[in-house]
Amino acid sequence: MLQRILVPLDGSTVAEGVLPYVRALAPALKVKVEFLKVGERDAAVDIANPMVGQYMDRVGASLRSQSEDYLNNIKRTFKDTDVTYGTRIGKPAEIIAEEGAKEEDTLIAMSTHGRGGVGRWLMGSVTDKVIHMGTTPMLVVRATEEGAPVAETELKTIIVPLDGSDIAEAVLPMVTTIAKALGLEVLLIRSISLPTTYAAGPEYAPWPTEDFTEEMEKQATVALEKTAVELKRAGVANVRIMVVTGPPAIQVVDIAKDTPNSLVIMSTHGRSGVGRFVLGSVADRVVRHAGSPVLLMRAGVLAPTPVLA
Repeated sequence: MLQRILVPLDGSTVAEGVLPYVRALAPALKVKVEFLKVGERDAAVDIANPMVGQYMDRVGASLRSQSEDYLNNIKRTFKDTDVTYGTRIGKPAEIIAEEGAKEEDTLIAMSTHGRGGVGRWLMGSVTDKVIHMGTTPMLVVRATEEGAPVAETELKTIIVPLDGSDIAEAVLPMVTTIAKALGLEVLLIRSISLPTTYAAGPEYAPWPTEDFTEEMEKQATVALEKTAVELKRAGVANVRIMVVTGPPAIQVVDIAKDTPNSLVIMSTHGRSGVGRFVLGSVADRVVRHAGSPVLLMRAGVLAPTPVLA
């Protein structure tokens, strides 16, 4: 499923916060890693004149020269992994999305923000743009403060929010691959939210009875248990399920905070049927508030698939 992890860097320790997770994933998944350092193009060079090409060549050569030692040092921290690196000049978000789309089965791994030093780009803004521009799966890591040491990590649990839709469940092949490769536990969660007609109050519809709520929880539990069985048949050794009540984003964030060394894997959007949630808004809130790394898969390019593709 994955063949390459593309890691954009800007030279800051904040951007490097994604590296421990890439070091954990790459050798286990047996995929190559490519580092990309992007230099922003000065707006002045957009002026059409015969000298622009020569100027860009000089800027590109300077970026490659300045980046070589830095990228080589990063490369040395990876063992048992095929690592390459490159540099580009241009608009960071566009370059990253373009490079990510060059090869199929690519995962882009980025920090959510980070800027340090003259000419470095704001990773938060760039990451957000790449998420909305591209179709490539993305691993998004909440960065620590500039200058903080980049600690190694040991992932233990994959948290998978589901809403009962095929789009949400289309992440399961990725979940299966990563869980088996790293020997991780999988926690399937389903949040029960009241239909809007009930949530609006008794003047719109009778308030749901205890039996109604219990029936919703029962249906959610049965669906999760079925998915858990499929994952175990596919080779995932440890699968748990959890049905919770309340706004999905808040529930996912709270569970992630209470689950150390976790990775959230979810679709960026998807809704069908009463009470199912819009994963686009949920994903956005989870990325911003959970603290755990989040692997996002664009629902627009996902198709309903079995657990094992």
